[in-house]
Amino acid sequence: MFDKLGGTQALKSILSDFYQELYRHSDFKGYFRDVSQQTIIEHQCHFFAFALGKPSEIYSDERLASAHQPHHISDHAFTQFANLFHHTLIDHGIHRDDVKEIMVLIYSKRSFIVHRKSANT
Repeated sequence: MFDKLGGTQALKSILSDFYQELYRHSDFKGYFRDVSQQTIIEHQCHFFAFALGKPSEIYSDERLASAHQPHHISDHAFTQFANLFHHTLIDHGIHRDDVKEIMVLIYSKRSFIVHRKSANT
């Protein structure tokens, strides 16, 4: 899928457009307060390259959970994020079947990204 999308350059272009739009939404400002847009794009490019078939790093579900847990990401925020990413993929001309496959991947990681409340929180 990574190569089908156009490789690193295409993925960076998609993510750049996506994060430009995401950073405009006040709902997300708190999540990225201490992270530059370029840093998050680079990080996400590595993750999506791995997730889409080019494993330069290993992204375990535990690593994904530990990276997102401190941010207390709500289910609503996750859904907004996913919807915006879906629209960005469409805007970049990604084929509908490929968009569906990518979105299934994203939603399969929901439980590791959305804040899980413990008995103490």
